[in-house]
Amino acid sequence: MSLPSHHPGDTLLIDYSGGALCEGASLVVATHLAFCPCCRRLVTEMDAVGGALLEDLEPEPLDPGCLDALLARIDREENTLPPAAPPPARRRNPPKPPRAPRVCPNPCAAMCAARSTGSPGVSCNRAWLMSISTPDGRPPPG
Repeated sequence: MSLPSHHPGDTLLIDYSGGALCEGASLVVATHLAFCPCCRRLVTEMDAVGGALLEDLEPEPLDPGCLDALLARIDREENTLPPAAPPPARRRNPPKPPRAPRVCPNPCAAMCAARSTGSPGVSCNRAWLMSISTPDGRPPPG
């Protein structure tokens, strides 16, 4: 497999390193990092810088009753939880849900509808992905 040709911007990698991304964006960046040693190295360096910054912070003193208050809160929340429902019975061959028709989620819907052969959803999504620009505002190459 070849290396990725598009890379997330520094801001996105910093947000990923600091844990500030939503789950979806974090998954996309993590997937990219699995295949891109260059970006993986950058995130490792960003993690090291963030760790060094955290080490330089002065610790905040806790109230003496903080642990007792936390444990009491946990006990209260455990006592207010409803009883767990039994797991549903498993079927050997559950029915498959009906497949929804593919809907083009992007502006090239007319192009998709005009295609008479192939898989319109795949070509449409590829065309849409190629039409968006990279995080730094440049159009993707090719």
